[in-house]
Amino acid sequence: MSNIRVRGWHSVQKRMYSPEELAADQLTLLPTGEFINVSGMSTKLSTIFPVDKFVPLLSTGTTDIDKKEVFQDDIVSFQTRNGDTTFIGKVIWLPEVAGFVVDSEHNYFGAIHYIHNLKVIGNVRENPELLE
Repeated sequence: MSNIRVRGWHSVQKRMYSPEELAADQLTLLPTGEFINVSGMSTKLSTIFPVDKFVPLLSTGTTDIDKKEVFQDDIVSFQTRNGDTTFIGKVIWLPEVAGFVVDSEHNYFGAIHYIHNLKVIGNVRENPELLE
């Protein structure tokens, strides 16, 4: 079984936390989708962050052409198989296929693992203008 990797967008600080930063800060993802900062002194001192304040974003389990890990809500560019057209879209979880796909203007492209020349160019939290 592979490890599930998560990064987090802190909507108050307007900052993305990498999986490594979350681990260093002892932030854990609860089954409710909320992050908890577990206090070593007492569990009563632990802080739970509501999902609207600290958004969990799952890793897709794949990397782009530059070996950068691809996460939910990343903005990516990619090409058709023959390389004649470049698209830009957002990585989303699509429940109907139980997998990550790229949404480019509500056109869903197949499983993210099979998309040609995928490159992370930003994410919807920090670079929304890339989708305009």
